[in-house]
Amino acid sequence: LYNRAGFYHNVKKLLKRMKKEDKLAFILFMDIDGLKPVNDTLGHEMGDWLIREMAEVVRMNLTDNQMAMRYGGDEFVIFGITDSEEEAYGFPEKLRESMRDRNMSNDNLFELKASMGVSTYRAQEITSLDALIEEADKKMYEEKRIRKANAQRSQ
Repeated sequence: LYNRAGFYHNVKKLLKRMKKEDKLAFILFMDIDGLKPVNDTLGHEMGDWLIREMAEVVRMNLTDNQMAMRYGGDEFVIFGITDSEEEAYGFPEKLRESMRDRNMSNDNLFELKASMGVSTYRAQEITSLDALIEEADKKMYEEKRIRKANAQRSQ
């Protein structure tokens, strides 16, 4: 996965090509669920391992038209070119499926889980990568809020 500088540099190059072809792009913002309890109960070394496992899940699911970066402590951002909004909005489920597979195949003391938000744009509409990331981040927090509310209702 790219660091922030490498990600921005490569996305800008890809955007130039996309604008010529007027392609559809998506940004996915992902936040690992449950990192703090892992750090608090199992230690920061295990928390680091959780982040590396999630990075591997992301990396395994990237295509040639997608790139990802670790955005912050337990956050990742994925940028991709897609042919349809359905493909873009289906990408989180693809990642969740990989997390479930990895959870079942590993003997972890924790479960890989994440909250995600996706936004799509026509290449011609894109003027600021930061604004796209911010929009996807807001959608991720909305998903997290809805899941917490549903969990409280079911208690």
